[in-house]
Amino acid sequence: MSSVVYAQNIDSSKTAKNEDLPTLNSTLTPSTQPTPFENKIIKGASSFAKSRESVSNYAYAQVSQLASDAFEKWLKQYGNARITLNTQTQNSKALAGSSADLLFGLHNQENRLDYIQFDTHYEDSDDMIVNVGLGQRYFLKNNTMLGYNLFYDQNMSSNVTRTGVGLELWRDYFKFSGNGYFALSDWQDSDELQDYDEKAADGYDIQIEGYLPSYAQLGGHVKYEQYFGDDVALFGTDHLQTNPNAITVGLSYTPIPLVTFAADYKKGSDSLDDTAISVSFNYAFGIPWSQQISPDAVQIRRSLMGSRFDFVERNNDIVMQYRKQDVIKLSLPASLSGEISKQVPLTASVDTKNGLDHIQWDPSSSLLKANGSVTQGSDATHFTVTLPPVAGQYTLKGIAYDRHNNASNSAQTQFTVIESSAGNPQITFKTPETAWTDRAEPL
Repeated sequence: MSSVVYAQNIDSSKTAKNEDLPTLNSTLTPSTQPTPFENKIIKGASSFAKSRESVSNYAYAQVSQLASDAFEKWLKQYGNARITLNTQTQNSKALAGSSADLLFGLHNQENRLDYIQFDTHYEDSDDMIVNVGLGQRYFLKNNTMLGYNLFYDQNMSSNVTRTGVGLELWRDYFKFSGNGYFALSDWQDSDELQDYDEKAADGYDIQIEGYLPSYAQLGGHVKYEQYFGDDVALFGTDHLQTNPNAITVGLSYTPIPLVTFAADYKKGSDSLDDTAISVSFNYAFGIPWSQQISPDAVQIRRSLMGSRFDFVERNNDIVMQYRKQDVIKLSLPASLSGEISKQVPLTASVDTKNGLDHIQWDPSSSLLKANGSVTQGSDATHFTVTLPPVAGQYTLKGIAYDRHNNASNSAQTQFTVIESSAGNPQITFKTPETAWTDRAEPL
């Protein structure tokens, strides 16, 4: 009986369908094999995934193409123009520090740019500064730019001139620049400060500028500047300093390539500081207008290739140095002499630009301390000196002042005072030659 049951079991097992059996090395059991309906779902999902990947690849290709087109458009740029409107807390003149700038490529290749730059700057007291510069920029294979430039600067009102030499190192979203400034014109009469000479101050500055790669509209910079000499007007003519220096920090915001807002704070020695707020309008020659007002184009402008026509970062204003003029000179007689308590005339010689106001005598002079005195005569250069009552050597010192209260050099006269001859009578004895008796007879 057991054999019959065994045979039936074998027959029933033979009736099983092959597709219901697990295949070799399969992880599926008969109960986990997909049904025809499930196979349709799997095929649909696979088709959707492939379609989604195709859409993603297409979108990426389109974005890449747009970026490439934008880069190509910016590479067609051949120049740059900028107008900057500026206000400063340390300057009451409206729009002092405002400027207009132009930069054009003279020879533009993929790895090199030769350019010329023009600048005009409105400075203090209606002074107009003109700057002309030539430079070269070399674009290396490691996505780095090295450049140099040479500038000529001139104040059109005073004809003060200087030269500037600069170096540049740029990368994507990063700029480094350094500049040296050297006077060309010599000392000359200043129109800014009365009775002063002026010339351009020698100095240098270094600046680092950077932008956020994730938000290229926002940038920042820091600058250090140092000038050399006495009476340098780094913070204006009201604050002349010796070897002044300053650090400037600033932020900029560029919503579109056409417009940039900036704020700078400058801190110097002697607790001097200055704040400047500006807005710049930048126009790129050769670039479509749509690109210049597109927020998306700012990212390209901050790249190395997009900034190849950017302006040289330098101080286009001429920092001035001043020197007090010798506008008044006093001369006195080297020496005078007289008897005690006598009066002696004294005449001073004064060479002055602005006219003589008075001569002030030093009260510490030995002549005045010994009870001598000085009385003015017919004018400011003629005096009567009353000598001390005691014989000896005395000095009288004085300083002349002009009508602008400028002081002269200190001059002095040496007085020799002797005893009075009338005050010490001398008796002379003489042997008589004739003897008088009742009649005169020679001895």
